[in-house]
Amino acid sequence: MAERADVKAAEVRRACDLLGVSDVHFLGADDAVLLVTDEIVRRLARLLREIRPDVVITHFPKEKAYFANAHAIAGQITLHALGLAGSVDPGDRKPPHKTAQVFFFGTGAAAIPNCVWDAEGGYYNDVFVDIEDVVDKKLAALDQLESQGYAGRYARKRIETSDGAFGGAVRCTYAEGFIKMDAEVHHCLPVTDRALELARSSDHEVIARTSRRFDPDTGQMT
Repeated sequence: MAERADVKAAEVRRACDLLGVSDVHFLGADDAVLLVTDEIVRRLARLLREIRPDVVITHFPKEKAYFANAHAIAGQITLHALGLAGSVDPGDRKPPHKTAQVFFFGTGAAAIPNCVWDAEGGYYNDVFVDIEDVVDKKLAALDQLESQGYAGRYARKRIETSDGAFGGAVRCTYAEGFIKMDAEVHHCLPVTDRALELARSSDHEVIARTSRRFDPDTGQMT
């Protein structure tokens, strides 16, 4: 298992390098059976106090079969660690830190229901990010995760069926969906630049943009 973890860590580092991410940390959790433990929660909480992020992105803690789903467990560990990072830990001299917002990856929580664990439902993506300008980088990064099965044909189909579907739903070419944990408070009702752009575009312009497709063979939008 240690060898497998080393392979996956090397793949993640290569993917992060392609995305311009150089500050990468691994917590040494069991790669076979991931559980919420005091040790892993404290380790992540200490890292959060050190880095002091304003935003945290993690897996949805109730993702499919969440009591036996490594992605969901990772989200649960993160939420426990965020709570501990914002309070006093006698074993850590760094001051507490509270994160402004948490975003969950939306695909797991908003997928088409296909098992009994989806029955409770009620979760939906409420934030989308247009990734048309970086979809080539995402594909290249996914191609690094070969041992995890994300490379090659799967990566290309995933971008079309998942990111393409999200893009179509919000009137762009490709998008990633997220779920924010906390309701946001503004000094006035917010309107994004993207919403204004869409409001001022004709139906033909919106359809033309939504219909564009990334060609992985040429690396160009068509």
